[in-house]
Amino acid sequence: MPPLGSPAVRRADARLCGTATVAGAGFALALAPASVAPLPTAVGAATSVLVGAAYLALPGLARPWMLSVATVAGAVGVVNTATGIETVLLAPVLFVAIVLHVALLRSRREAWLQVGWLLALYGVALALHGHAPGDVAGQAVPVGVTVLALTHVMTWLRARIDVLLAELRRQAHVDALTGVLNRQGLAAAGEEWRRLHGAAGADAALLLLDVDRFKAVNDVLGHQAGDAVLARLGRVLRDEVRDGTVARLGGEEFLVVLPGGDLAAGRALGERLRRAAQAAGGADLPSFTVSVGVAAGRVVESVDDLYRAADEALLRAKRAGRDRVETAAERGAAVPAPS
Repeated sequence: MPPLGSPAVRRADARLCGTATVAGAGFALALAPASVAPLPTAVGAATSVLVGAAYLALPGLARPWMLSVATVAGAVGVVNTATGIETVLLAPVLFVAIVLHVALLRSRREAWLQVGWLLALYGVALALHGHAPGDVAGQAVPVGVTVLALTHVMTWLRARIDVLLAELRRQAHVDALTGVLNRQGLAAAGEEWRRLHGAAGADAALLLLDVDRFKAVNDVLGHQAGDAVLARLGRVLRDEVRDGTVARLGGEEFLVVLPGGDLAAGRALGERLRRAAQAAGGADLPSFTVSVGVAAGRVVESVDDLYRAADEALLRAKRAGRDRVETAAERGAAVPAPS
């Protein structure tokens, strides 16, 4: 499921807006010949149809103001179909439906502004149909209270849903022990990388970190001590890596992607992480070190080749005595982004 506010969700919202707008405006357009003011009704309804069609045809280009235009124009069309008080009273039902839709897809502030537009238009429409001010107020106030209450409920529910989904997504994408991304979170980061950089790709440095002699920590001190080491290393990585992606691949192996980084930048970060790991031990935690392999190149579709190069560098660091950083040869050719 894509994150709320992401391009995928915005496109889905735009399609839903387009469908609702075209349906409502089409209804008003069909009734235009029988309305009190056929020409304004037809113009307003046709405007709504065009805006709704734009939402459907170009969901990535749709903007919030377009929905405001469609809603107001559609409301004009609906109200102008009225020939008497009985028909005008049907308008609040349509207004409520529109506001619920707006409140679901937009912010609370925008929804309340939209409510103001609709209520003002409704009052003016009643007045233009010859109703006395008291009659207008008597109808507009109950409608206003109902619409505002429904808007508040819908925006409150949407906010709670957003929070719940965000927490569920965080739990699904974050490793519970270390606080960094898990493999699922890394895959999501790879999708975002592909969306941002497309076929051209972008340069990045990739670091593989492995806790030295981690099996001995588990065997001698127990798995609780091993978990404490991993948790502390996760905190070190989160504190030290501000502009990159950090993930736990499994066991004691971690991956860091540094966007825009070359071998020099990757090595500098690797040394900083190695020193921070050295200093992370204490009275409540066994001392530990990490070995780091670094590779750099242009990431296009996947990091498989870059990963292999970093893994080879990591093996060299292990064979050379551990607690050190080794780099792979500079990779100038495009390599296949996290998969």
